[in-house]
Amino acid sequence: WLAASSPLGLWPELGALGADYRTATGERRELEIQGVTVAMGTRTRLRRSDDHARGLQLSQGEAQFALPAWARRGFEIQVEGARVTLDPGARVNVRCVGGDVRVTCLAGTAALARGARTVVLQQGWQARLDGARIASVGEVPTERVDAWRHGWLMFDDQPLSEVVEEINRYRTGRIVIADSTLSQRRVQARISLQRIDTFIDLVRDAYGARVVSMPGDVVLLG
Repeated sequence: WLAASSPLGLWPELGALGADYRTATGERRELEIQGVTVAMGTRTRLRRSDDHARGLQLSQGEAQFALPAWARRGFEIQVEGARVTLDPGARVNVRCVGGDVRVTCLAGTAALARGARTVVLQQGWQARLDGARIASVGEVPTERVDAWRHGWLMFDDQPLSEVVEEINRYRTGRIVIADSTLSQRRVQARISLQRIDTFIDLVRDAYGARVVSMPGDVVLLG
């Protein structure tokens, strides 16, 4: 079990070893793949398409894909059984973290197909996937979606429990909330990825939380 799962993010998980491209905890990478600019967020795994088509599979994490406007054909991203086809000039953010699967169009247009349904995403539109279906499609504030590319995490009235889950993806060790009431407190914050642990100070100062630091970068909030 320890080989297959890294609970504190201290080593690559077993599934990451089969990826063609991957990032470690806190790491971000930008690279060119098949003529497409790919920005990879933390703990992200990408594989080349099994059928040798022009595209990639995102199995875990978050990444952005930008296809140049002069490209002669589209580019396909596979995620959780869905296909995202970028039109020339499109830039798309794809997130697959646990059960949270979202596709956000940041520029141009892209087609999302899941089962028998296909939707065309315009700039500023996001689709969420749930199981075997496209669960919802709607406009979103793209600044928050795009923030990690610029070294920030932005939270807008989200429960502290959700915020901690996202923070934990970017730091070694783990932040654990030991108080169920505290976990439901709402958070409005902008956190620098270069100073990720300032979030702990924010929780202590804003909510009067007790902070206990433990070995292995484990922090208890209560």
